Amino acid sequence: MSIERGKQLQYLTLGYNAVEAVVAVGAGAVASSVALVSFGLDSVVELMASVAALGLLLSRTSERTAGRWVGVSLGLLAVGTAWQALSKAGEAERSEAGLAIAALSVVVMPWLAREKRKVAGSLGSCALESEAKQTDFCFYLSVILLVGMGAQWLVGWGWVDRVAALAMTPLMGWEARKAWEGKGCGCH
Repeated sequence: MSIERGKQLQYLTLGYNAVEAVVAVGAGAVASSVALVSFGLDSVVELMASVAALGLLLSRTSERTAGRWVGVSLGLLAVGTAWQALSKAGEAERSEAGLAIAALSVVVMPWLAREKRKVAGSLGSCALESEAKQTDFCFYLSVILLVGMGAQWLVGWGWVDRVAALAMTPLMGWEARKAWEGKGCGCH
């Protein structure tokens, strides 16, 4: 895998996450959905990690600096997810756009993460490996959002997404710490 492939993947991630953020925040505002708005804001946090990874690939930042940016963004993602899970109140309205972006992310994110891991492995980059893990988290959050919204639509269980999101935060925090310390992969 080449540095050029890594750049392509980061540009694709930046574009997709920007669209994901706009759609999710907009649809969430219309539907009064804290989970959907939070999912969109999580996409903004993921943009930070992609910018750090791109800086590494463009030789504008060091492995350690990129790893720390990824660690900070993963930490923010954990805090934001926990905050959303604990603070959500009331029932949101149904959102077709929210369901669509969550379903699309369930398909797009695993592919992006897999491709990023290939690049990270070929370059021996722990920072890029950590950033690929953040893309995995976007997939997990997409599944959580999709299940939560689906449960709300089908059986009226508005609490499902909060419980699942809260359960994800310890793993996110663990990965944030590993990225901060430069232990995102076995390249040490």
